[in-house]
Amino acid sequence: MNNKKLLTGFVFGFCMVALLLSLSGCSKAQPAVTTEAKEAKETKETKAEIVTELTSTEAVSLANAQWPNDLTSWGVPEVVGGIVTVLSDQSEVNGLMVKGVTYTMNISGIKQEDYLAYTEQLKNDKFMYQEGSLPMALEYYYKEIDGGTIKITLSYSGDTLTLIINNGALEAARESGEAQASHSGGMDNGAWPEAIKGIPAFDKGVHLETLPMGGNMYAITFQEVSEEDLKAYRKQLLDNGFSLQPDVDNEGYSKIEKDKAYSVGFILDGKTLQVICAIGDM
Repeated sequence: MNNKKLLTGFVFGFCMVALLLSLSGCSKAQPAVTTEAKEAKETKETKAEIVTELTSTEAVSLANAQWPNDLTSWGVPEVVGGIVTVLSDQSEVNGLMVKGVTYTMNISGIKQEDYLAYTEQLKNDKFMYQEGSLPMALEYYYKEIDGGTIKITLSYSGDTLTLIINNGALEAARESGEAQASHSGGMDNGAWPEAIKGIPAFDKGVHLETLPMGGNMYAITFQEVSEEDLKAYRKQLLDNGFSLQPDVDNEGYSKIEKDKAYSVGFILDGKTLQVICAIGDM
C-alpha cells in the first residue's frame, strides 16, 4: 500500500487541527465578511465538525484519561472538573505523523462557569487572548516560549470542551530535523511492534518514535537515514516475498500470505524516514 493510501484516513482526522492552527496563526482580527446570523450558523457547524471528528477517532481515544504531563511541562493549566473522553497526541509535520507536538482533547461534564474559569486561568498564566476569537465558540490563546509559541484553541458546546494545544518550538524542531531521538543504533531490541513481526524490521539510522495508528498499523520514524539504508531495506522486503506495488503514486510494497495481507510504505524527508506498516486479515 502506498504511503498516501495508508495515511489517508488518519490525515483526514487531523485536517480540522491544521485548519484551527492556521486560523490561530493570525495575529490580527480579520474583516467581517458574513452577517451575524450566518457567522453564528457557521460557528455552530464548525463546532459540530470538531466534536464529531474527534469522537470518531477510536484509535487514539482514551476514556477517563489524566491530564498529560507534557502539557504541564509546557505551562498549560489543567482543566478542573469533567472527564477526558478523547485524547490524541498525534499530528502531522512535514507529511510525517508525529506525537507530542499537538494535543487534541475532548472533556465532557464541563459547566459554563468551568469554561469561563479556565479562560481566566489561562490569562493568569500569561496566555494572551487573540483578536478575532469568537467567545465560547472558537477562542485562541497563545504564549511565547523559547523557540516558538504555545497555541491553544478552545471550543465549547453543550457540556463538552474541546482543546487543541500546539507547541510551536517542538514543531519547529521536528520540521528542521532536530528532534531528539529515543536512542541510537536503529530499533532497539524488541522495539519493532509485536503486531507487525511479519514485516522485516528496519534496522538503520536512529529510531525516533513509534506511533500506533489503530489496528495493526504503525508509523515508525528514523533519523540519519541514507539512500543506501533505504535501498538495503527495499532488497530485504523483496527477499522476504514482498512485491513493489505497480501503478501507485508513491513507493509501496505488499505481500499476501495465507489469511494475512502485509503492506509497507515510505515517507522520506531529507534524512528522516517514516516506515508505515500494516497487517490485516484477508
